[in-house]
Amino acid sequence: MSALPLAPWAIAAIISGIVLLILIIVVPENVASLIGQAIQIVGRLVGALAAEADTGAKELFNILRGVLLGAGHSSTQSQAAPPAPSSPSAAAGGQAPGAGTPAGDKAPAGTKQSAAAENVDHDDPLIWIPETIFTRLLYLATVIVIAAADFVFAILRLQAVLFPSLPSPIGNLTLLSELTGALFVSIILLTGALTLDFLNVLPPPARLFPNLSDGKRRMLLIISVVSLLLSILVVGALFFEGQLLISQAQSVPILAILLATLLGVLEVLVVFLGAWGAIRGLAILLALAGGLIGLVLRLVALVLVQLSDALQVLATSIIPDLIFGIAAIFGHKRERPPHAVSPDANELAIVGYGDRGSLFTALLCEDVVKMYAGSGLAAVGAYAEEPSVRENVRTRLARQGVNDISPISAREGDPLVALKGQLIRSYQGHGGSNKILVWIVDAEKVAQCAGTLKSLKSDLPNVSITVVCLVPLGSNHHNEAYGQLKQLSSTKLAHGDTAVHTSVLVDHRSPLYRSLGEPNADKVVAESLSGMLLGPLHDPTNPSFVTVVRNINESGFAFAAISADTTGLVSQRAQSRAAAARSGGTSSSNPGGVAPELALTRTQEIVGKLFAGTDSATVSDHRPEQKQPGLFVSFVVPIPAKSPAFAQFKGSISNWLADKHDVYLYNVVEGDGTDLSDVKPNTQGDRYCQVGILYGISGIDATGN
Repeated sequence: MSALPLAPWAIAAIISGIVLLILIIVVPENVASLIGQAIQIVGRLVGALAAEADTGAKELFNILRGVLLGAGHSSTQSQAAPPAPSSPSAAAGGQAPGAGTPAGDKAPAGTKQSAAAENVDHDDPLIWIPETIFTRLLYLATVIVIAAADFVFAILRLQAVLFPSLPSPIGNLTLLSELTGALFVSIILLTGALTLDFLNVLPPPARLFPNLSDGKRRMLLIISVVSLLLSILVVGALFFEGQLLISQAQSVPILAILLATLLGVLEVLVVFLGAWGAIRGLAILLALAGGLIGLVLRLVALVLVQLSDALQVLATSIIPDLIFGIAAIFGHKRERPPHAVSPDANELAIVGYGDRGSLFTALLCEDVVKMYAGSGLAAVGAYAEEPSVRENVRTRLARQGVNDISPISAREGDPLVALKGQLIRSYQGHGGSNKILVWIVDAEKVAQCAGTLKSLKSDLPNVSITVVCLVPLGSNHHNEAYGQLKQLSSTKLAHGDTAVHTSVLVDHRSPLYRSLGEPNADKVVAESLSGMLLGPLHDPTNPSFVTVVRNINESGFAFAAISADTTGLVSQRAQSRAAAARSGGTSSSNPGGVAPELALTRTQEIVGKLFAGTDSATVSDHRPEQKQPGLFVSFVVPIPAKSPAFAQFKGSISNWLADKHDVYLYNVVEGDGTDLSDVKPNTQGDRYCQVGILYGISGIDATGN
């Protein structure tokens, strides 16, 4: 029996399937990460197309709204417009000499613009977009017709003068007649539109010459008016002569001929007025067409958004579960913490900008995913200028299976614009009341991000923005960065809230970084910060981070700092192992639970140290004060959040904080603190607990003091 022939593609598919199966069995994590990253990239490209389509639809709708409703209704852009200049000349209603006038055109002080046109131009520029487009089209069409007709007539005139013996080059007199009519109509349209232009009737954006001095404008106005009058005389004379030929003048009363002549002049005037009427009418048609196109774009955007979300779910959930399910058949167990039951009210996004900011973002994301099993984490993005840092962060985020909104490449355009668009799309459809954005930025990049943060807060007023500013050693950007951050947290926007609630300063010259070194200090800060961000996911009685940072802002602090420390604990399982070892028996090596009494004792010791000294703070010479307003204490303890021991610990620590330190704003979350046994051997344990204090600071200067 002969074997069934297989096509080459079938053989290649079988071999590829076998290789893929082997890889899934051996390294399922790598396969899931690789396939997930590829699908995520496609999903983000689809999401970017959806964002562009949605933006285009909004702009088209704004144009249509502006044309149909008039100024003041078309767009909300006027609400976000920058305030008027506060200079004395501006306050007095004047303008600086030469302002708004191009070089070489000196507008006299007596220059007056159309009030209505100026109001529309400044309050709502979208309303004049269609008029501007069709004004340009009108000028272009009339000039083309005039130039083409004049070219034909120039040939006829030159031949009649230079070569009278040659036959006429135009044999079709009907075409010549139509061309003549088009010529005169185009002349009237052009001179009419130019006259309106030079009389300042057209709005500035729609003018052919928007910036002219009075002298030049008057000169061109005279030329256009003379041209218009000549057009009226020519058309009237032609009409008069035409009526004589038609009516056989000797048999028709002279009054009828004069009336016909007046009708010809009236025709010129009507066409003259039609120059502007054509612009407005065609603008309405363009706006309606734009509205229909915008509707199609909006539908396309909705479909693309759903497709992008589906690809995201496929990349982060379905594909990994399928791959690990196949691996489990062959005995490869997946070690992944169970998903926490999270209320939909908490949505967190983390963005890092700059090399250090991106690395810290990856570290914080790993802690958040580990602590909350990915619940509540809407998006994570980062942008670093160093290619090796970008690749490092991209790989680390891919391993976490999060919604990575980082710019795909350095050539994607403005990374801030890309991050902003992805953030807006990530928050769409989420109805949570506690929407948090943590923006981690290098100190030297703060000025670049200030405008984006303001714009984000304007577009997403329900999102609470907290900036984590990383100040490296030897940085000379303190004063500028602190000034920008203070302005962001103190200046209220149009909706009555500040762009940033607080800015957490992390200075590499601080006691925490001097005592622990950068890697360990980063771990401590990231662990404490992750414990503060989504505390309600572990216990609904934990205050939201939105409430915490708002309290600091309303207490008058533009900046905040973190003071944190960690220590080791001996779990109950470790105690049983030690007892078994002493008796010669064996015990499981897995870490067990921690007694709440032991965790309470250790965390109380840490709190006392944090309030007593400054060796654990992220800012020099600023330590937390027990009775200062807005102070917040966060506990990370290795006790299951749903266990009775967790409730026991929280009740005990609550009473102790109130009685001993008069502190009432705190939270407790489940997690394992940072292992600092390398630099602090006396803190070694098989489990770790950690305490972090977030507190407001003021009086920061260029030296960080």
